[in-house]
Amino acid sequence: MKATNYTAAKNILKSIIILTGIFLLQINTLLAGNEKSIPSEEFSFNSLILILSPSTPKEADFNDAAMTVSDLTILVPSVPAEADFSDSDPATISITALAPATPTEADFTD
Repeated sequence: MKATNYTAAKNILKSIIILTGIFLLQINTLLAGNEKSIPSEEFSFNSLILILSPSTPKEADFNDAAMTVSDLTILVPSVPAEADFSDSDPATISITALAPATPTEADFTD
C-alpha cells in the first residue's frame, strides 16, 4: 500500500511541476515587455537572410559560353614527343635542403 501511495504522490508532484512550468512560461511571454519596441527596418535578421541567400536566375543565359574552335585549342593537352629526364639527376637532389632550418638560439628582442 505504501508503494502505490508513494508512486501516486510522485506522479502528482511531477504533474504539478509540469503545469507550473507551463503556466510560468505563458506568464513570461505575456509580460515580456517588448510590445513598445519596434525593430529597425534598416537591419533585421530577415533582411540579412535575403541578402546572403543565393539567387538563381529563371532562365539560363549562355551568351558568354560562345567559344570558337581556335579558343578550344588552348584546352588541348600537349604531350612531348620525347621524354627528357635530365632534371632528375640524383647528384643534384639534396634531401637535407628540404629539412626546415631551426635556429640555435631564440631571439626575443623586439
